[in-house]
Amino acid sequence: MRILQVVTIIAALAAGLAAAAQAAPRAGAAQRSDGHSVALARMVQLAESKIGSVALGRNSDKGGFIDTEVEAPFGFHNKPWCAMFVSWAARTAGVRFYSANGAGRGGEPYLLYGASVAGIYGWARNAGLARGRNYQAQAGDLVIFDTPHTRSRYDHIGIVVEPASGGVIRVVAGDNTNPQPGGHNGVFETTDHTSSKVLVGYVALSAAHDVG
Repeated sequence: MRILQVVTIIAALAAGLAAAAQAAPRAGAAQRSDGHSVALARMVQLAESKIGSVALGRNSDKGGFIDTEVEAPFGFHNKPWCAMFVSWAARTAGVRFYSANGAGRGGEPYLLYGASVAGIYGWARNAGLARGRNYQAQAGDLVIFDTPHTRSRYDHIGIVVEPASGGVIRVVAGDNTNPQPGGHNGVFETTDHTSSKVLVGYVALSAAHDVG
């Protein structure tokens, strides 16, 4: 009888240990999550560090940061550059991830790289990362706008720098209107109402799967 009780206890302990091991996250998975969070935080910091950078002329500062680091990788000059600024911040911060469905292009992780807002939002749809207006944005997500008097529905994009709260979000974007009258467009922070009609949706980078 005692032997049977001991065997039963051992079996129960083994089952408990197996269940605990299965429930516990792998060390690699935790590192991937931390790594992605760190990269998104770095992207936000990089964007904020460029606040006040202005373009010379309509869109570009020939020979300056916007011209050489933001536009040049795409082969553009003097073009709308808000999407290119987002791509610069993500690329420089090392944001690398799989889509929300766990897949990357050709089995490789995604790198956010786009010169147009519509292109980035279309990619987000395919990756399962597009969100509507009612999404609760997190720091490191992207926000899409439809500014008045433009042809495209998706024509401006910025980086959410802190979680949405009280119906507003703080956003840093490139090619923003200069708050100084007569000033050139540049990198500036805005506070936007989540209920605004010009806010179209979000790219939920915070929901992407990490690659470590």
